[in-house]
Amino acid sequence: MGKYALFFIWLVPLVHTQIFMDKDSGFQFPQTIGHFSVLDQKKFAQASLGVYVGYHNDKEAVISTYVYAVPPKMQQQSSSTVLSKVMHDLNQQILLVEKLRFKSAVSVISEGEFNVALKDGANFLGQKSSLVVSREMEILNTITYIFFFNKSFFFKVRATFSNDKMLEEDVDHFVRSLLKAQKTPTPPRKPNLQTKKIQQGMLKLIDRFLQAPLVSKEAPKILISYAIQSDAVQVIMSKEQGWMKTSGYEQLFIAAYVAGNIRKQLMTQIKKNYPEGGDRAVVRVYSVLKKQLPGFIIREAESLVEKYAKNANVGSDVKDFIQKLPQAIAQRKRQEIYDQGRQLLKRVTGTEKNAVVRGLEDIKGSHYLSKRVALQMKIYLKRQQSITLSTVDGRQIRGVVTRVAKNKCLIEDSQGKKYVVYYYKIKAIDMVKLIPEKYYSDSKVLYHLGVLLFCEKNAAAKKYLEKAKEQGENSAQWWLDKME
Repeated sequence: MGKYALFFIWLVPLVHTQIFMDKDSGFQFPQTIGHFSVLDQKKFAQASLGVYVGYHNDKEAVISTYVYAVPPKMQQQSSSTVLSKVMHDLNQQILLVEKLRFKSAVSVISEGEFNVALKDGANFLGQKSSLVVSREMEILNTITYIFFFNKSFFFKVRATFSNDKMLEEDVDHFVRSLLKAQKTPTPPRKPNLQTKKIQQGMLKLIDRFLQAPLVSKEAPKILISYAIQSDAVQVIMSKEQGWMKTSGYEQLFIAAYVAGNIRKQLMTQIKKNYPEGGDRAVVRVYSVLKKQLPGFIIREAESLVEKYAKNANVGSDVKDFIQKLPQAIAQRKRQEIYDQGRQLLKRVTGTEKNAVVRGLEDIKGSHYLSKRVALQMKIYLKRQQSITLSTVDGRQIRGVVTRVAKNKCLIEDSQGKKYVVYYYKIKAIDMVKLIPEKYYSDSKVLYHLGVLLFCEKNAAAKKYLEKAKEQGENSAQWWLDKME
């Protein structure tokens, strides 16, 4: 959500008051801050986009401020990662709008952390980015700040100005003053001692129950009662879970599902339904019952047993997939390893799933770069310029480009011999020369070049991966770690 969203989202004006407080976030906007006073204020009709308040000084310089909700997915990630990603997206938005609307040139001057400390020792974590925008005869500074506010909201500030209107120091002072006018961010409430004791007791009960489900008749009742009454956990069940319908053992299996579901929630202190944990606990209890009760069979539980038996070796399968990646990428042998990854996706969850998804994207990297190579080949075709390149299958080709297609070209050497060259099979070091310079601002181009260079054991890989990481491609760190 940025300043330019104002052009196409319907806005509802707010009543102008001495101090405006956004009810959703609790953020306060004073009428005046130093030499700046409120110019206008608006609330977006779409609640998730929050509010906008504009301030101006006597030289008509405007500072725009926004408060809007942090998407739920981002709330589970680390603060520094989220802020870096958001800042990168905001800068890309400025770059796009300035180029398309004003035909401007944009240069990044600096970017990094900008934290504001309060008197009581609390901090507002933030990022700051300074850009210079050249619009015909006009040179403007654009400064953007992004902060977390009460963990669930972003506070964003953006100012675009010329040096005769105000200075960067003025904007820094404005931001610090506005944040220091807020109430101290409230830290997350820690469970009191009594609550901790109850949770520790429940964890011990869960472990005992899962090891010997038939020993205590009270344990299932206590577990189910706790899940219903406690604010610390969340359990969602479906009528389609067939093992619930077993005659005489319904309560036992429901308690098993509850135990496996809430165990991780109590250990991590994260209230979030965990159905996989519940299913695994049902399988565990079912296996115990089968040993103790001859002839005991539940078809729906058997299907769960089969499911998790298939996934038993998923860790080693993921490891095998990751180990094969570099060679497969270097040789551009895509199909077999890609199919292996696609099959793994059906079985993995969590961090293992993220690793497989990243691997599949990396496999497709040479095809992503091919689209950029094709543009340069068209230029060579037009110029009838001689080029030299090498391919991953060991060919060294020198000649003139005579035909160009979307995914390949035809090169004719000095003796009239013709070679069909698929772009994705060109070695990475030659792709570096063939991709037009304008695409080196694309973080994905930098990232995929870095990956290909690494897999081809070229030392230049580090430079491209580091640049990609600086521009927000966090997956680059995984490959950088492999270099150490």
